[in-house]
Amino acid sequence: MDLGDAGDTELARDDYEELSKERIMTTITFELPESLKNQADERAIQAQFSSTGAYLQSLIARDLQRAEIDRRLDESEAEYERGEFTIWKKGDTQKQLDEIIARRKQSGKQ
Repeated sequence: MDLGDAGDTELARDDYEELSKERIMTTITFELPESLKNQADERAIQAQFSSTGAYLQSLIARDLQRAEIDRRLDESEAEYERGEFTIWKKGDTQKQLDEIIARRKQSGKQ
């Protein structure tokens, strides 16, 4: 299956619009059992992707996003275990934002 066809750079799904903004595309070729390719083709149609290649691009992008989320969660867990955390209460974010704005106004950086 060839994923690098120029027509596959424009994805049908809005949530993967960022991928289609890439200007430099490359080709990756791999083999699939026919039954898996047929299932991927069917799923691409069901999910309203412009092509099976676009569907596979979205799967790769989702996997990479999940890996980044997992990395961040692991990092957060490690920080928590080391005691490097702050307990937030309702309204804390607004209070911090107000303090930052006030400091910027005092220093003339608006």
